[in-house]
Amino acid sequence: MKTLLILVVILFIAMAPVIAMRPSLHQRRQIALRDEARRQGFRVAIEKTPWLEDSLSTVAYRLHYPRELQGPRFALINAQEGDTPGQITRMTGAPVGWKSVHSSLTSLSFDKRSAVETLLKQLPKDIRALESDARALTLWWDETLDAAAFAILAEQLKVAQARLTNNTP
Repeated sequence: MKTLLILVVILFIAMAPVIAMRPSLHQRRQIALRDEARRQGFRVAIEKTPWLEDSLSTVAYRLHYPRELQGPRFALINAQEGDTPGQITRMTGAPVGWKSVHSSLTSLSFDKRSAVETLLKQLPKDIRALESDARALTLWWDETLDAAAFAILAEQLKVAQARLTNNTP
């Protein structure tokens, strides 16, 4: 009996590192979320948010515009992100709760501005920044949604993307 107990303890000690290497529930949720994002056509990367001084790295979900179309240029930072760094100006035309970075939404057509404002109302509260440039619509956030909820958000982002390129379905 002592021998069996010693073997069980040795076996448990040998397997402990393998058991500890399994992803946590949080990590499994993140993996499922990022897999769903890739399946929906997003590129997921961990990057430094260009406009947030305290941001070492944030997850960026990038939805590229079709090659033949270009998106408008704007960047918005969630107003809850603290003080505005020096390079960010408080431009007029930024929706309530958001700060404009390098161009005002007032320079966009009514339909494009409406698409952005509609999207901002649908975004989760943990969004840190939303950017559009000629190539992609990018969302920096803390990944609080699960994969099923992200699938709904992905559809909303695709609708906004189509409206921003005047390629409305």
